[in-house]
Amino acid sequence: SSMDEFFNGVNLPDAPVTDLTNRLKAFVLDHEAALGEMYKVLGEEVGESWDAEHDPIGIDVTPVDQEGVVSTVWHHKDNPQFNKILSVFAHLCEEMRQLVDVAESRFYGALAMFGHRTDEDEEGDEKRSPGAPQPMDPEQEMGEFLPFFQDLVNYITRAQKVIQNVVCQLACLYHSRQKLYITTFKHVRLLPLFERLGALCRALVTLDAIIADNPAISEGW
Repeated sequence: SSMDEFFNGVNLPDAPVTDLTNRLKAFVLDHEAALGEMYKVLGEEVGESWDAEHDPIGIDVTPVDQEGVVSTVWHHKDNPQFNKILSVFAHLCEEMRQLVDVAESRFYGALAMFGHRTDEDEEGDEKRSPGAPQPMDPEQEMGEFLPFFQDLVNYITRAQKVIQNVVCQLACLYHSRQKLYITTFKHVRLLPLFERLGALCRALVTLDAIIADNPAISEGW
């Protein structure tokens, strides 16, 4: 332990007071520095960004689940109907999670920055840096973004279909006349499913808000 390392090789009865005090101060300072590093790592503050130009190699340490959905659900051998329903909801949860990740990684930033002009673009050609690209007209920029907006339409259509599927599944299951609801799901709370459903609905609302707050999209259209 840390205390054993601190007192290692020290004969307490013969150790001078000053030397022991200095050792205690050094131990406290080292421990304080270690706690500070732990606070930075575990805190909510944004750390240093990855410098891809000078440090091109990165390691993804995200844990990966090696078990599939079916293998984790189908362990209740006595209730296959229950397993089938959980398998459907598990796959829907995974698809909704992937859809949220796509919205955050691909669409949020591009929609928010569409039509954005730098200070050099606003000042004109005289103060533009040599070699800097010429700013495009709104119509030209919209034409360049048409494939992106087509992907956005396909994404929204798919997200709406998934949400509709989840709501229909829940409406059919949580019904007072449904036998499976009375026997099995009456006291089951599918909290992860509702959390994924809420996250996907939030992603669609966020997309609507970004488009509404960016007048360049409507002007270019």
